[in-house]
Amino acid sequence: MIRFIIIFRLILLIIISFSLGWYFKLMIPSNQILTKMRDDFSNDSHVHIIDPDLPSLNRKFPCIKTKRILNLFESTLCIYSEGDTVSGGVAISGVWEEAEVTRILRILIRNPHMDMIDIGANIGGFTMFTAGALGRFTLAVDCYLPNIERIARAVQIQRVQNRVVLVQNAIYSTAGEDLKIENEDPSGIRLSNDTYKKTRTGYFIARSIRFDDLLPILQNRGVKTALIKIDIETSESYMC
Repeated sequence: MIRFIIIFRLILLIIISFSLGWYFKLMIPSNQILTKMRDDFSNDSHVHIIDPDLPSLNRKFPCIKTKRILNLFESTLCIYSEGDTVSGGVAISGVWEEAEVTRILRILIRNPHMDMIDIGANIGGFTMFTAGALGRFTLAVDCYLPNIERIARAVQIQRVQNRVVLVQNAIYSTAGEDLKIENEDPSGIRLSNDTYKKTRTGYFIARSIRFDDLLPILQNRGVKTALIKIDIETSESYMC
């Protein structure tokens, strides 16, 4: 009997130790998580993680409250003042692709242990519902810095820095390339076979990564299962 009690107490102590370790890991401030995440990447990594609280990010744009989805979830979206398809739709209806957002929320609600990966996040029309409203960890990837800046500001307003990781890269078939991408309607940005040719309009440079390069982020955050939304304007073949 005494031996049984000793073994029981030992097992209980081990369980408590693991539980406390997991608890304190969850309690690490978001800035420390981001710092550790950057340190975990080698110097050769091309993954560009953006801290939502970075002072150098642009914050001068309008932000609005979204439409309430499923009579439960509303969030914040920061939009372009003009000339952007998604922002125009959000300004009018308070949401972008409501049917798709609703469908994703329903799937995540039915699967409480599932996280979110938003490839081609744009201004965060999905990210700010999955992370900013539902509270699910979301990895948001977009190659265009002004898009990332708008998500970063919305993340600040909703105070969900610990639920979102922002990556500003172009997902491509090879990593470490500086891709020249035409800068027109932010919602129509895409890679093409003419990426390296002289563009007729303005352009910006985005560093490429492979989809596999995001794996350390997911491992760092303990992601086991994730729903992936992909919308990168006909460039999905480069990702796959």
